[in-house]
Amino acid sequence: MRVFTRVALIALMICLAHNAAAQTDKKGDVKPEDMEVDMENPTMEPRVRVTRVLDNNGDSIQCVQLNRVYVYPPIAFKDKKQQQQYNQLVKNVKKVLPIAKEVNGIIIETYEYLQTLPDKKSKDEHMKKVEEAIKRQYTPRMKKLTFAQGKLLIKLVHRECNSSSYQ
Repeated sequence: MRVFTRVALIALMICLAHNAAAQTDKKGDVKPEDMEVDMENPTMEPRVRVTRVLDNNGDSIQCVQLNRVYVYPPIAFKDKKQQQQYNQLVKNVKKVLPIAKEVNGIIIETYEYLQTLPDKKSKDEHMKKVEEAIKRQYTPRMKKLTFAQGKLLIKLVHRECNSSSYQ
């Protein structure tokens, strides 16, 4: 019975290794740590690369290369209240960070377009139109935010755009 279990386990490992090797793409030998990171989409797609390596005796050994995974120590909270405040902050950041990134894109786009306009009058007209469009688009979303989320949004816009929200 033990021999059967070992044989079945080895056969399973070979099948899994073969399937994983068949799924690897040969677009280039780019190391996972050298890949460009898309900061807009922070989720990581796990990539597994199965290769064979020769040891000193000439035997081939399977080698599995994975992406780097950064593990941070768990956050130590003083009490339950501090943990709840942290969880609330994370929830608020997840809600308002996409809005702050959209605002950053709008500011960059508007600034680039303003550089193409010839005189101050046309720039002022364009700014007025942009402000009205932004108010129409974002007022319903802003009304749904809590006071704490609004304060956090101002901080995140300041951090994303490198300019205060009053400018």
